[in-house]
Amino acid sequence: MEFITYTRDHNEMDVDLDYIRDYIQQAKGIDKKLIDSVYGNAVIKWQFEFETRTWGVKNLSVYATSIGLEVIVEHYASDDWENDDLIETEFDLSEYLEDFAIESEIDSREDNNLDCFFVKDVEIDFKVKKILVTF
Repeated sequence: MEFITYTRDHNEMDVDLDYIRDYIQQAKGIDKKLIDSVYGNAVIKWQFEFETRTWGVKNLSVYATSIGLEVIVEHYASDDWENDDLIETEFDLSEYLEDFAIESEIDSREDNNLDCFFVKDVEIDFKVKKILVTF
């Protein structure tokens, strides 16, 4: 079964964007020293599968298949912060993420309820080009 999760619909779900300021400076030309904050909204496509035998369910698996990402960058136009207004710029980085490796893991904490699967956390590392989705 395939599912789609939109992080913008879940306030408790974080999208961690490691090294995003370096990427924005390199690819979008905004000096990382002028960036005040970066927010990400992800679209995660994921699948849930189970393997059955005549005696019951042998295996359950859940994994992400693709990630889309829109970021909002709040930045200044110059380093004169006192006289400069904050500028908000949006970027769609979905196409850029196509080259990233996607890994999925199930939260292994003891308090994790394994009879319910949903996206809990998304971590995107722009330095090593890796996405980790935790269920």
